[in-house]
Amino acid sequence: MKRLARLSSLALVLLSSQAFAESCLNDNKQGGAGDARHYDYVACKPSGVAGGQSYNSVGIIGGQMADIMSRRTQDSSYSDEERAANRRALQAFSADQAKRRGNVRYGALVEITSDAAFVDGLRYPGATIPAEQQRAIRQQISAAIAAGRLLETYGDRDYADAATWNVTDPVERWKNCEVATLLSQAYLTGELATPAQIDREKGAAIADAGTVQKCGGTAYWMGRVYEEGDAWVKGTDKKLGTSPKSNITWAYDVAMINGYSPAYQRSAELLRLGGPERYRGKKYLEVMEMSRYYYWLKRSGSDERYVTFFQYKKCIEAEPANLVCAKALRDIYAEQKTDILDGYSSYNPDLAAYYDGYVKELEKLLAQAGR
Repeated sequence: MKRLARLSSLALVLLSSQAFAESCLNDNKQGGAGDARHYDYVACKPSGVAGGQSYNSVGIIGGQMADIMSRRTQDSSYSDEERAANRRALQAFSADQAKRRGNVRYGALVEITSDAAFVDGLRYPGATIPAEQQRAIRQQISAAIAAGRLLETYGDRDYADAATWNVTDPVERWKNCEVATLLSQAYLTGELATPAQIDREKGAAIADAGTVQKCGGTAYWMGRVYEEGDAWVKGTDKKLGTSPKSNITWAYDVAMINGYSPAYQRSAELLRLGGPERYRGKKYLEVMEMSRYYYWLKRSGSDERYVTFFQYKKCIEAEPANLVCAKALRDIYAEQKTDILDGYSSYNPDLAAYYDGYVKELEKLLAQAGR
C-alpha cells in the first residue's frame, strides 16, 4: 500500500504543470549557443494541430499506445481464410496423432515414433517353430529346473558370446532365446537356482548379448538390470549416462514386441511413476549448454499416456490376476486429466467402477489363496 501511495504521488508530481516540462523536437533552429531556440528540443508550444491534438510528449506517447493497441486488435481478428487454415492444421494434427497411435500393436513406446517396418525389424528372426516343438523343448528345460540343475545342464554354453547366437537352425535359435532368458533370470536373481549361484555380471552379459539379437526374454532382464543399476551390476549407471529412459524403454520395447508379457507391467509402471526411484525428479547438468535437464520426464505427453494405458491393458489380458495392473487401470479410467494440446483423456467412469469392483474381487480371491 505504501508503495502504491508513493507511485500515485509521483504520478501527480510528474503531471503537474510546475514539474512536467514538455519537450518537442525543434525543426526550426534559430539563434546561437545560449539561445533556447538553438537546441534540438525546446519547450512545446501550446498551439494545436488539425484534430485538436497537441504536440506534447504525453499526447505523442498516448497516440503511440493507441496505435499499438489498434494494431494488436487488428492482428487478433482472424479472417475467414485464417480460421479455416487453423482448423485444417488442427485436423491434420489430430489425424497424425490418431495414425501414430493406430500403429501401436505390441504396446512398445517405439511404435509411436517409428513405422511398422522398423518395429517388425525388432522381432527375433529365424526362430519360428511349431508349438509342439516349443512344448518339447520347454519340457526338457522344466525337467532340469525340477531337478535343481538348470545351470549344471545349460550353464556351460557361453550365451554371452555372439557366436553362440550365430546359428540358422530355427529350433536351435528358439531354444537359445528360451535358455538364455532363464539363465539371465537365474544368475541375476537366484530364482531357478540357489543363492550361491547368483552371478549378476554374468547374467547381465547374457541378457545384453540376447538383447542385441532381439531375444525378448533376455531384453526383459536387461531392462531389469538397467532398472536396478549399480545395485545389481556396478558400472550400469555410467553406461546409462544421461539417457536412462531411452535405454530402459528400448529394452522393454524389444521384450514386448517379442511377446514377453512381464515387460508390460514393468514398462507401464516406470512410465506412470517417472522412472526408477533414483532418477525421479533428478536433473543433470549439460556443461556445454550450462543447462539442467531431467533424467526422466514423467508422462511427457499424451502419446506416452496412451502407450502406458495400452501396456496396462495388455498386462491384464496376459495376466488377469495381476493386481498391480488392475489397480492401475482403475486409477487411469478414473483420472479426469485432459491433455492441453490435443484433448486426450482416458476418463471413463463406467470402466473405473468396473475395475474398482475387479480389484476388490481379485484382492478377496488372492487373500483366500494366501497370496
